[in-house]
Amino acid sequence: MELDDKNIDTALSELIIHRLKLDIAIQSLQEIRGEIKPKKLDLKVEISEIANFCIGHFGVDLREKIRSQDHIWSRCFYFKLAKTYTRSSLEKIGNEVNLNHATVINGLKRHQDMEDYKDADYLRFIDKAEECFTTHLLTLSNKTNEDENNN
Repeated sequence: MELDDKNIDTALSELIIHRLKLDIAIQSLQEIRGEIKPKKLDLKVEISEIANFCIGHFGVDLREKIRSQDHIWSRCFYFKLAKTYTRSSLEKIGNEVNLNHATVINGLKRHQDMEDYKDADYLRFIDKAEECFTTHLLTLSNKTNEDENNN
């Protein structure tokens, strides 16, 4: 493999992501053992930020009523992120992309089924998205911390 700026940047990004996952795992073990008190990750992630991330990452408009596989998978992943990272109701999650709560329930079930059955195509489709979203959350967290320190 030829070493150029792009390859080095990619490698560094992956190292940062793996380091973050390792740090989270170590912290979780310390919390379980009672060595440290659990820290609450207080990220205020808006549904619109998650929707915009998915739209940008997958290159599809989640608000369009298109039934292509890319659109369906993108919406399922959006539903999962929104449910995981916000306390929003299913109705609000759906309203962000012009869908109702029943569609959100169905999408969450589809996502879970594809993960449970280890659907290789779906898992490959969302694999990089999860890493990119983790990086996106870190960026948001760092920005929030910088804003608080400046005030």
